[in-house]
Amino acid sequence: MGEVAIRLSDPRTDEGVIGELMRIEEDVFPPEYRGEYGSIRARFRKNREMFVLAREGGRIVGSLCFFPISERLHSEMLREPVFHDDDILPEDVMAFGERNHIYLLSVALYKSCQGRGIGSMMMDAFFNALRDRRLRGQETVDILASVVSEQGRRLVEKYGFSLVRTPTEKERFLLYKREGAL
Repeated sequence: MGEVAIRLSDPRTDEGVIGELMRIEEDVFPPEYRGEYGSIRARFRKNREMFVLAREGGRIVGSLCFFPISERLHSEMLREPVFHDDDILPEDVMAFGERNHIYLLSVALYKSCQGRGIGSMMMDAFFNALRDRRLRGQETVDILASVVSEQGRRLVEKYGFSLVRTPTEKERFLLYKREGAL
């Protein structure tokens, strides 16, 4: 195991990263919680600054996916018990503006890399990126996070997220929210 480097994706990030991220999702998420290439690519083309990437030995071993969402999707997520991933339309993925509702869609690490603090490193980088944006006049109003595992639940609760809704019979995910600017 080597040193882990954390960086944000940016407008120059190549689409080739999507295939690498899909392999990580295949390792950790059940099929119903994995994104499809086409939908991930459409969101990525709309906002390339949507990933925190963890690299070790030159390969991506983890990612955190986040982006600003439309008022419409934000309201729907708080109102309806539906997990959103592949059904997120490109028009619901926003560029960063003055006031942002952020959706933290996933934190994923190869199983072999879990338990080493990499998820926390990615979360720290995520919050640092939002703080940097606040200094540039781009406020984070709130952050919604979908959680599909016990590890995910512990991680978001560690960072001050509160439970919005418990799972239904049909859906197994939890929705968390963190209020206020960072």
